[in-house]
Amino acid sequence: MDITIVSYNLHAGFDINMRHAPGAAARVLQSLPFHAVVLQEVDWRTRRGNGRDMARDFQDIAGADTSFFSAFDYDGGRYGLAIARRLPLLREERADLSVPGAMEPRIACASLLLAGENPLWVVNTHLGLDDGERRVQAQTLAGFIAGLPGPLVLMGDFNTQDDDVLAPLTRQGLSEAPNLQPTFPAAHPEQRIDRAFVRSGVRVVCCLALDHQPFLSISDHRPLWLTVELG
Repeated sequence: MDITIVSYNLHAGFDINMRHAPGAAARVLQSLPFHAVVLQEVDWRTRRGNGRDMARDFQDIAGADTSFFSAFDYDGGRYGLAIARRLPLLREERADLSVPGAMEPRIACASLLLAGENPLWVVNTHLGLDDGERRVQAQTLAGFIAGLPGPLVLMGDFNTQDDDVLAPLTRQGLSEAPNLQPTFPAAHPEQRIDRAFVRSGVRVVCCLALDHQPFLSISDHRPLWLTVELG
């Protein structure tokens, strides 16, 4: 069974011109044949987001049950990650990746989905802006993943192109899905910081950045599209 998962940094609902359009990504993705979407930079009832629940908006528009995972309180609401799914949910987990003294807390979250008869962990993360911070977070993330047995896909905004920073993940048995296309900044990308990893039992069919409109303008990142085969 082929499974398609998309990773998308929503930039808190702001497009490349900083216009607020929180449902734009969901409206574009709703017609695409995804099974899950991992979302970064998701606002929950913040003032800057006009009190909107971005995860609920995504669920209502894209037709995919969506769970929000808070990283920290922000601007009268909360800010964090979300995982949307069109597959049955078996279990959810959350890990604190925060590093003391860092600019802001960071997390990882995971949904155990039932793909046909096969359970599949879908893990989402957004690492920090500082290299030293990311190295610590990668180590913590690897430990979190070690506690999630079975087939697994990890996607997100890693904020780095440096494979050495993410070495704890490969030492944990993950392999990166091959993708040579940069994803950031969206209009003229130069950095391949949105990345995907898989564990044994998961075979990569394709991995690519969506490089056409409107994905060049509705966020500051381009989405990463991953199709895998289980078994």
